[in-house]
Amino acid sequence: MKQITKNFVLINLGIFFLFLADRFLKWSAISFLGEGQNYVFLKFFRIELYLNKGIAFSVPFYLPLIYFVNLSILLILFAFLRKEYLKKNQAAVAGLTLIAVGAISNLLDRLIQGAVIDFVNLRILPIFNLADLMIIAGVLVLVFHMRTLNNYKTLSS
Repeated sequence: MKQITKNFVLINLGIFFLFLADRFLKWSAISFLGEGQNYVFLKFFRIELYLNKGIAFSVPFYLPLIYFVNLSILLILFAFLRKEYLKKNQAAVAGLTLIAVGAISNLLDRLIQGAVIDFVNLRILPIFNLADLMIIAGVLVLVFHMRTLNNYKTLSS
């Protein structure tokens, strides 16, 4: 029982540090870069400020509706998170927490800046941020976890 609690604490601490890193990197991008200005580190990697007023991949969207959709998704995520936490399902909790924290960070951007602060440009993908990576990682954790559960159920049947 104590090992599960320790794992939950470590996972959430790691996610909290990712959140702080995302907030710091976004603050740095806003403070030190003008929009469109960039720094090239490798041929394929740039730090470039982009204020994303749309939704994922910069698709334009009616702004008040974005807030409503974001808050609705967060409420649903927290309901699932509570359920999985009570079941002590570490993988599901980690995945859902990554998604929720990434979404909260991007929502904070919208509330403070009026747009999501994106700054990582790999040139072959849309410009993104660490919160986006947390959301993607959370989805991947959930998909992997569900596939593992399905494989386990199939083997035990």
